[in-house]
Amino acid sequence: MLAIRFKEALVFSGLIALACHIHADNPEESSSKASPRSSASSPTRPLVFGILSQPFYDDESDHDPGDNGYNHTYIAASYVRWLESGGARSIPIPFDAPPFLVEDILGQVDGVLFPGGGSSLPSSAITIWELLHSEKYYYPDEKEGRQGDRIPLWGTCLGMEFIVQLAADVVGSGRKNCEMDRGCAYDRNILEKGYDSTNVSWPLLEVRKSGLYKPDSVYEIATTYNVTLNNHHLGISPDRFRNNSGLSRRFDITSINYDHKGKAFVSTIEPAMEARNTTDLSNPSPFPPPVYGVQYHPEKNSHEYGLYPGTAIPYEAIDHSQEGVDFSIYEARFLVDLARKNVLNRIHDGKKDNKYNKPDLYPMVFTYPRRVGHKFEEKYILPPAKHWTDKIEALDNSDFRDRNPEDDGESEAANSWYRDNWKEQRRAEKLPSLRGRHD
Repeated sequence: MLAIRFKEALVFSGLIALACHIHADNPEESSSKASPRSSASSPTRPLVFGILSQPFYDDESDHDPGDNGYNHTYIAASYVRWLESGGARSIPIPFDAPPFLVEDILGQVDGVLFPGGGSSLPSSAITIWELLHSEKYYYPDEKEGRQGDRIPLWGTCLGMEFIVQLAADVVGSGRKNCEMDRGCAYDRNILEKGYDSTNVSWPLLEVRKSGLYKPDSVYEIATTYNVTLNNHHLGISPDRFRNNSGLSRRFDITSINYDHKGKAFVSTIEPAMEARNTTDLSNPSPFPPPVYGVQYHPEKNSHEYGLYPGTAIPYEAIDHSQEGVDFSIYEARFLVDLARKNVLNRIHDGKKDNKYNKPDLYPMVFTYPRRVGHKFEEKYILPPAKHWTDKIEALDNSDFRDRNPEDDGESEAANSWYRDNWKEQRRAEKLPSLRGRHD
């Protein structure tokens, strides 16, 4: 017992040391957190993130809740717990959600997470991207002469691949001619296939010591230890990334890796320094939201410990060392802190902080039924989007009318179409899984 307590004390002291290093490496950040504004304005409610769910497929029979899996979606519990380790709770964003439902959920959250998985780009992700870049979700901070803050978006593995597809400029096609097919404005073919990088952990290479990896202690862990689990066949090379104006304009590559064949892929993207200080010309609003993507899985270091059935053999090559766990928790805190800044700005500007005021309609993810397995130790099983749309229909439909008095009615017509045709939309979006992926 004494040995166990001593070991726990060592782990706890390691976390304290990492936190101290982070504050020492970021004196400006430390002083801002200690400012009267931060201490006096900190919200007492928990920060809430929306997590995009993933569809079941028949190749996941150990988790399939029935009905071929197409009418249910899931969220891996490790993402929920990862956000909790950073200080945030989470609610689901259904994979098959129509636009009016996505918009209402975004009105409840302080940040969005695109998780890993094995699906193709859904229309719900497109809606999230477009709304987060709209003027509606821009919070100016004119009193302090700053640019303002937005709802942050984080993509892990498949989630980063979604972001790359959404941000890339489509060669040879104009975004203005896509009214009939929203997906045609996004490059679903920008990703490259054939990467040999499944179930392997590496340190990061060519790391830029800014933003996510700015603290000395974090930089040392990321570049020295095998703390980044990779589980992907798709990716994008640095050259392909830089040669696409949409990607190079919006993002900086802050780390890369090489697969087993020596093929390079981008492993971290962060908002470009230029994009942080200039207007994103592709958007009507002044400044783009903070969007981060990692091709690896930070949530697994601290929250996935699956074993092959009947053995003590780890199912995945995850680094559970103190460095690996510290790295995981640091990234969760980094992401949640982005959302916390957003909340503080709204309160500081005297705007009503009315996020997450519909807990009965949008319960926390952890309240849903669970399934256990070895690909993910635990998943939360979510009903189809109809579960939420039926509840909404039982309430006041006027909640989803466009509130702009100058609107010509097209937005309400579109919302009505999606309410009436969500089943047909879902059938059309039954996209095949990328078999062989289990991230």
